[in-house]
Amino acid sequence: MACAARTRTLTSVSGASSDGGVSRLIPRPADADTRNSDACQEEPPVFAHRTYRVSASADSRTIRPRYGLRAAGIALFVTLMTALLINPASLTAQTVPQSGTVFESTLRESNQRTAEVSTDELQQVLRDGSAIVFDSRPHMEYSVSHIPGALNVAPKPGVPMSQYVSDVADIGRFVPDQAMPIVLYCDGPFCGKSKRLGEELLDAGYTNVRRYQLGAPTWRALVG
Repeated sequence: MACAARTRTLTSVSGASSDGGVSRLIPRPADADTRNSDACQEEPPVFAHRTYRVSASADSRTIRPRYGLRAAGIALFVTLMTALLINPASLTAQTVPQSGTVFESTLRESNQRTAEVSTDELQQVLRDGSAIVFDSRPHMEYSVSHIPGALNVAPKPGVPMSQYVSDVADIGRFVPDQAMPIVLYCDGPFCGKSKRLGEELLDAGYTNVRRYQLGAPTWRALVG
């Protein structure tokens, strides 16, 4: 809004007059406000100045998008249409069959040497003792929080922490029978510790190894 529309400036004029030289306040001429209105006009923010152009008329002031926004919209439309022409199924909803509850879910990973168990299955294992459960994480993480009933063993010697894996020889102290069922878990879907340990157990001759790949975070969320 122009300064002339916001305020009405009063100018003090002093000097000799018939009333004893008392200063008088008189309004400034209207043309003076008009002349200064453009100088008082606030500049739009930098981003708005770059993005929009302002067109003024006698009655209104409108803001219209610059060509940059229009070009971005056209580019997005072309990208979507190109994807549709190359692969029409790319915009089609992909349906993955699901059954049961979240307690019965697994990651359903392919090309894995060891099978997965669900939260329900792990709860059943812990209730009836049908398998020995191992926490595949370092002892410090195990000591902070772990699934009740799970065991933890020493790390494999000479392995860097980035490739941490439990010691298979130490597991042998708890599981002398290599046919005994074993369930492993670690720190969630993206943790590779239980996968590495499962592969080493299979290579060592153990025949019944499974993983709870949803891991400790999912257990805490679903079971507590």
